[in-house]
Amino acid sequence: MAIEKDLNTYTLNQGETFIVDTNVWIYLFSPFSTNSFGYQKFLSEAQNKNCKLFINSQIISEYINVICRTAYENYARTYRLNKNNFKFKRDYQQTSDFSHYYQLACESVKNEILKYSEILPIKQSHIDSSLNDYDQMKDYNDLLYTKMLTSDIKIVSHDRDFGNHPEDIIWIHY
Repeated sequence: MAIEKDLNTYTLNQGETFIVDTNVWIYLFSPFSTNSFGYQKFLSEAQNKNCKLFINSQIISEYINVICRTAYENYARTYRLNKNNFKFKRDYQQTSDFSHYYQLACESVKNEILKYSEILPIKQSHIDSSLNDYDQMKDYNDLLYTKMLTSDIKIVSHDRDFGNHPEDIIWIHY
């Protein structure tokens, strides 16, 4: 069963390694975030203790997509557009609003997230293991991240789904 640690009481050790989930980066850097839930403190402490923070291509993709989808929701609400008629890909992606938020999200990854983290490549074995153990979690991306964890790598996520993981992963959150 997942080993849950609360960042309010957990002490980071020098040089620890973590995969940092998309939701943490959203709380820290999204233009739509209204609360960092304390993760700014984690980020600062991780830097001070020379911890390694990892992301992967799926975390980057999720981050950019969440920002663009949130911008779409706001745009549709602001202009009172019916989303049955005003589609994300067909319509919203053609707007300057989409271009603005897409660029902003990409720049945020480049200038903020990658400033604090490194890319941890997804290996074939991670994918195979995730597909074989699909019943362990209902979110494939989250499951894949758990397959990338080792005894030295923990996951930092605000996602409560990790608490139900049947293996002894270490899940840290506020």
